[in-house]
Amino acid sequence: MKLEEYLKQIERLSKKARENPKAETKLTQVLDIYDNYTFFVSGVYNSIIAKLVNLKKFSLDEEWNEAMSGKKVNTFLYNPGTVLVDVIEIKNKSYYIEDIDSLRGKTRKKMRDDYNIEFSVHPYQGMPRWSNLPPYPGKIMERTSNTIVLSEAIQHLILLIQDEGLPACFPRSFYHNSLEVDPRKVIFYEGRNKK
Repeated sequence: MKLEEYLKQIERLSKKARENPKAETKLTQVLDIYDNYTFFVSGVYNSIIAKLVNLKKFSLDEEWNEAMSGKKVNTFLYNPGTVLVDVIEIKNKSYYIEDIDSLRGKTRKKMRDDYNIEFSVHPYQGMPRWSNLPPYPGKIMERTSNTIVLSEAIQHLILLIQDEGLPACFPRSFYHNSLEVDPRKVIFYEGRNKK
């Protein structure tokens, strides 16, 4: 499946879920949208952070470094307060997301070698803050759920990737019912100027 088709399915199922709450489970069952939704991008980290800062739907919450793993992390709030988006610069490839561990061969090598930024998306509606900063409640979008706000944030991030022509990889594409990532179902977006 191509990224454009995946985006259309997210849009279609999100709309259905807003109209009928029973349809919400399809976002998870079919598109694998749930907490810790993760994808990878290849690009210049500071440039991507600057683009997100300039988008009205996202606001920079905090920036921190994880010394042990060599990760630099910027956390954004989507539609301030409903979704957290961690944008992680991967400097040390030995500390990589567990999804890759179930992949083998060319797909795993491509994911390890070709991408230097990880996005991890988390629902945050009405939840207390868990970091060492003072707690504050996450905001709540009217007539919606965690899965729906996640899907909306993911749609905006995919649009950014397409607008910027950034190569990307979506390992959590249609494998929810399996313990392992199916390499045939991983979505690779080649971006601009790629063959």
